[in-house]
Amino acid sequence: MTDYSNTNVLPRQDQLQFLRFLAFLLIYSLHINACLPEAIPTWKNAFLAVSFFFLLSGWSAGYSARQEEEPSPKRIFLFVKKRVGKYYPLYLVMSVISFLLGEPATFFSAVANLFLVQSWTPLFTSICPAAWFLSALFFLQILTVPILYGLRKLKDAGIRWQWVFLFLFLCNFLYDHLLRNAFGFYWIYGCPWGRLFEYAIGLLLGTVMGDEIRIRQSRLMQKPESGGRYILSTLLEAALLVGWLLMPYVRIPAWTVYSAGWMLPNV
Repeated sequence: MTDYSNTNVLPRQDQLQFLRFLAFLLIYSLHINACLPEAIPTWKNAFLAVSFFFLLSGWSAGYSARQEEEPSPKRIFLFVKKRVGKYYPLYLVMSVISFLLGEPATFFSAVANLFLVQSWTPLFTSICPAAWFLSALFFLQILTVPILYGLRKLKDAGIRWQWVFLFLFLCNFLYDHLLRNAFGFYWIYGCPWGRLFEYAIGLLLGTVMGDEIRIRQSRLMQKPESGGRYILSTLLEAALLVGWLLMPYVRIPAWTVYSAGWMLPNV
């Protein structure tokens, strides 16, 4: 049994694996149907599951973050280097395979994909289409250390995290609303700026949970003994998931799908 009284150890949040698997199935079905229409059943708004992965990426970084020093170029470089090193080799292999077997690509697209900056152009799905996610994530990882530092400063100033959450959500909502007619899909879906607020919300929630667990550990508390909290959380997650799946059948403006779509399963 893991000793949770050690403040250097954070418990794994294995319950997130189910939601990650569910989001993966939705995205997988979307890509399969793009190549082979109606090959397998898919939900027409399955692309919204991509938002879950951006939020989860932010949550993971915030959950494991402990240091509170001021951000510096060296700290940012080491943080990004550690994370990019985990996925870039496989990304490079898949990009080369896609380049050789796919449609002819321009020199610009090849260079953009090599340096993980293809998400900054409307041709963000060139060469290896799904890799735009890593390109956008690369940019967000560069901003992770400064954002975490800012969140810590807001906490030290006595600003409640609920207000910060509300502010970030409103920023995301306004971004989707104001840019709904500007290059449409790209600015809301593929552009890294369009993913900043949901990633920041993930950082915020991960930081809050990580700090709370560390406080309990510092008081030599073990894992919560009451199962009532988990039952309530599970019921809430199930209700939000059902609401998410039924959302396409609710008559709301199309552009609000991007805000409501990722909020429901991630609250």
